[in-house]
Amino acid sequence: MVDAMVVVILTTIPLSITGGAQKFIRDIASACNGVIINPFRQRIPEDTEFIIYMDELSSLFRLVYKKPYMRYFFTPRRAFYDMYYFAPIHHRILAILLRPLDRWFVKLFIDNIVCISHTVRNRINKVYQKDARVIYSPVHPEEYTGERANNGFWLVVSRVDKWKRIGLILDTFRDINERLVIAGPIYKKYSWVDDIIHPNIIIYGEVPEWYLKQLYLSCKGVICMSVDEDLGLVPLEAHACGKQVIAVKEGGYLETGCDILIPPTKKALIDAISNFKYNSKEYDLTEFTYDTFKRKLNEAIEEFS
Repeated sequence: MVDAMVVVILTTIPLSITGGAQKFIRDIASACNGVIINPFRQRIPEDTEFIIYMDELSSLFRLVYKKPYMRYFFTPRRAFYDMYYFAPIHHRILAILLRPLDRWFVKLFIDNIVCISHTVRNRINKVYQKDARVIYSPVHPEEYTGERANNGFWLVVSRVDKWKRIGLILDTFRDINERLVIAGPIYKKYSWVDDIIHPNIIIYGEVPEWYLKQLYLSCKGVICMSVDEDLGLVPLEAHACGKQVIAVKEGGYLETGCDILIPPTKKALIDAISNFKYNSKEYDLTEFTYDTFKRKLNEAIEEFS
């Protein structure tokens, strides 16, 4: 039984930052009663029985620890394979040089692969020619209870950077008579969005969890336009609040039951908003709940032990 096992989650992802990856790693630890360790700062306990490697750097310790394990992928490193083209030239050169090393290491030393979506599973197969088991990262519908309302604004929950198509969304709302609220951390290169003055647009930056839930519960609908999203918990959080989602027709949004799927164009977004009819709905999130996640994770641990 997993409950009786000593499970360690190895990661170099900083847990002091608030984000989806950090919440997910804590969900993993909770689901298997595991302890989270940065392998560059601390050795694993002597009685460790199973290791979950969460990122490229931590997985290097496969060469050190000869324990049963799994490698849980958010995604293959996108800066190596499909998101390097906008980087500075020296970053692109580095990506090209590191790509064969990454492929070699995974092909030779990594099996027992688990990932967060079928979108990521397809990337793993393409990059490493290996299969992966899909265990969706969970949403917690019970945390999104409260009075639902339509206060007439559209909500975008996202960090502000080039991969989230925030520019497209802002450009759209400048030209239509609809209100927009953006909640999420703003990367330094995009701090200019703080200076946007428009009567229809409010940019909060990062907000506390309790306030984010209120925004979900009181919005008209949620817009998700990220480039080829790995999975995307935002549509699931929106559905937990009974809110419909307009999303770009690609990546993980094809797996999370988004209500309206569109191409990433201004015209398509305007048309979707213009034809939208508000309707608070109940969604079946069984496949994405913490209980489902916990069961599937523990089954995988037992199988790989």
